[in-house]
Amino acid sequence: MEIRPFSKKDFATYRSWYADPDLNRELGPMDDQWLEFVLDESPPKEFSFLEDGNLVAVIGTAAPESQSDATGYITAIAVDPSRKRKGVGKQALQMLIQHHAELANTPQVWIAWVGLSNQTAVAFFKELGWIKNVETKTDDMYQFRLEMS
Repeated sequence: MEIRPFSKKDFATYRSWYADPDLNRELGPMDDQWLEFVLDESPPKEFSFLEDGNLVAVIGTAAPESQSDATGYITAIAVDPSRKRKGVGKQALQMLIQHHAELANTPQVWIAWVGLSNQTAVAFFKELGWIKNVETKTDDMYQFRLEMS
């Protein structure tokens, strides 16, 4: 699997994934405004994952809010609906964390917010060992945390 910043050429494929009702319900709708916003981000915060040149996953991040903050955020994980439940999301997330570990301002803690109704994502993060903080709920979302050693 290959990781690189999301690019305009990924958008048509990525947008087509939102025909999947589960993906559209949890992360949609997808529109051109999102694309403009993502392409203007510097440094990039949205990453594409490819297998054999084909887009298979997209993960959005938010950087630490300050140089002294060692927290990174996962804002969204989308997997090609034809590849769901085949380990693609897990591999992409692990690759993303490794990619950031090689950068100078490496997050020591990762946070992901998951909708209370998104049981697929809840199970995904639990399976990967992220800790669900039931006490930290905001806007009907759970907070999941991964502390780096």
